Amino acid sequence: MKLNTVDGWQNFVPANDKCVQYTCEKINGQLVTKETKSTCPPFNPLDCEPGTETTDSNGCCKRCKLRSICEVQSKQTVITVNDCKSTQLVNMSSCGDTVAAHPYILQQLTG
Repeated sequence: MKLNTVDGWQNFVPANDKCVQYTCEKINGQLVTKETKSTCPPFNPLDCEPGTETTDSNGCCKRCKLRSICEVQSKQTVITVNDCKSTQLVNMSSCGDTVAAHPYILQQLTG
């Protein structure tokens, strides 16, 4: 096991576990070994866009660009709110569902 010395302090990261770091600290005149473990967020490669998987700068935690969970669909429709109707067809986009099922989207459109 090789320890790296920096300004009199030593640290070691095992090659087989980049999520653990051991440091040597001086406490009350005594050298004490301290173990620090990194905690990674949940990672599922099936949630990633292909080819975007990487690890953080320590080589511990995996990360990626998440796939879009929205399958965008477009539909041209006439918007009707109370007694008002749009004079032309309006291109409405939604996430694989009808806009009518999303009151938030309608609220944003109608103010």
